[in-house]
Amino acid sequence: WVSLGHMVLRRDGAEWTTLLDSDGMADSYRPVYADRRGNVWIGTLNGGLVGFGPNDEPLPKRTLPERIVSMSEASDGSLWIGGSTAVYHVTDAGVETFDEKNGLPRGDVRDVLPDADGNVWIATYGGGLGRLVNGQVRRIARENGMPDNTLTRILDDDLGRLWILSNRGLIVVG
Repeated sequence: WVSLGHMVLRRDGAEWTTLLDSDGMADSYRPVYADRRGNVWIGTLNGGLVGFGPNDEPLPKRTLPERIVSMSEASDGSLWIGGSTAVYHVTDAGVETFDEKNGLPRGDVRDVLPDADGNVWIATYGGGLGRLVNGQVRRIARENGMPDNTLTRILDDDLGRLWILSNRGLIVVG
C-alpha cells in the first residue's frame, strides 16, 4: 500500500492497483495503516477515514474534525488516531476525543502507541511526549528531562523500553 497524496495504490506482485483517487478533489490521502484483521485504513487531510477489508470491500467511513496525521491499533482492535490538535479513539461504538482539555501537549500528534496496560503514549511535534491514562494526559517534556520536544515516532521493544525518534536523535526510555 502506498499513499501518493492524491491517490492510494496497492501492489500485488508486479501489478499496481489504484484503490483511491481524489481526481482533483480538495482532499489528499496521508497515513495508511494495516490492522491485524487485514483491514487497511487511510486517513486524509480533511479528516476522512476510509477503510478496505481483506478483499478490498469498503468499510464504513468516518469523518474527524481535523487532518489525520498518524494511526495505530490497540490490542482490542480499536484505532487510535493522531490529529493536528487531538487524539481520537475510534471503536465500532463511536469516536472519543482527547485534546487540550485532557492535557494533550500542543503540536501535531505524529505517533500514538497503545500499551499493554491500556494506556496510550503520544508523540507530538513540538509539545513533547504524552501518556494518556484514565482519560488524562501527563506531559513529559524538556523541563522534565526529555532531550527534545519535537518527537516523530515511538516504538516499544517488548523489554520495557520505549524508543522515541526526535529531531535531536534517538531517545530510549525505560
